[in-house]
Amino acid sequence: MDKLIGGVLGLMAFVAVVLAGVISGLAVADTIVRAAIAGIVGFFVGWLLFGKVGMDLAKETAGPLELSGSEPKAEEEEKKEEAPPEESGSPGS
Repeated sequence: MDKLIGGVLGLMAFVAVVLAGVISGLAVADTIVRAAIAGIVGFFVGWLLFGKVGMDLAKETAGPLELSGSEPKAEEEEKKEEAPPEESGSPGS
């Protein structure tokens, strides 16, 4: 999957540079060379970002997954139990 996404990004970079070269009126040889370089760089950037290294970094950054349900309620109850009871009456009595 990571190589597929890298290939798509590389192809998109190639097409974008070809279109920019055609619109600006560059020579065909220069446009093809620039597009090939952009395609290769786009492939490697896509592979790096969406490959194993990039996805591992994204999972690490996201942190642990917390399931919704009774767990948050249990944490709230623990916090209530840890809080000291409020004293009733006036201070200094």
